[in-house]
Amino acid sequence: MKVLKSDGSLQDFEIEKIGLGMSRASDECDESMTAGDMHVLSKYILESIPEGEHVISSSDLKKLVERVLEENGFHDVAQKYRDGKC
Repeated sequence: MKVLKSDGSLQDFEIEKIGLGMSRASDECDESMTAGDMHVLSKYILESIPEGEHVISSSDLKKLVERVLEENGFHDVAQKYRDGKC
């Protein structure tokens, strides 16, 4: 799968990059996320991408990550991921 960036370029989708972003947001908010949390959230994100989807926009992917974080009780992390504020 590819991610359509805002500048129009395509980049390979890598769940590890999403995990890194969630981890950084978590660290900046002092809201701990365990390796198990990250594994489960990554699984939910992957399951939420429509089957057969070959390209997803970076903005849609960001919204998806925010939604998964919110739905799983990581409200501060979701806010930090969204706009850089805890």
